[in-house]
Amino acid sequence: MFYEIDEVSGTVASVEYIRGDTILSAEYNMIKVDITNAPTLDVLGWAVAGSHRFNDLFELGMYYSVYISDVDDANGKDWERDGFGSRHERYINDACLSTRFDITDGWIFKLEGHLMRGMNEVVPAKDDDPGENDPTWYLFAAKLGYNF
Repeated sequence: MFYEIDEVSGTVASVEYIRGDTILSAEYNMIKVDITNAPTLDVLGWAVAGSHRFNDLFELGMYYSVYISDVDDANGKDWERDGFGSRHERYINDACLSTRFDITDGWIFKLEGHLMRGMNEVVPAKDDDPGENDPTWYLFAAKLGYNF
């Protein structure tokens, strides 16, 4: 099924506070999508974050973010009732704890642990019945990078 999009508009607001080696930030994002012959779709995302650099080598950070693909059906009950899929496919919440190690001036190593709830834009592990997927899951990521 294809939809014709008439107009897309967005609002973004963000704030950042820095004191010494501590950074606190927040962001809000609302996107309105006007679709021909359908109600306007409101997509919402927001996040709060904080990090602290303890020394030249080590930084610890955390954030919490929420993404809802339809504000009018934030918990996905209408989506599920109408047979489009699991209600957990309409949102995703992410609580993350991260570490950063500045090995040298250029080499950076990061570790992140995520506690996720929801499945928005996540390919289901069980293609035959995505409703069976557990909406609470974990993600661990490691990154090694070099900045020039």
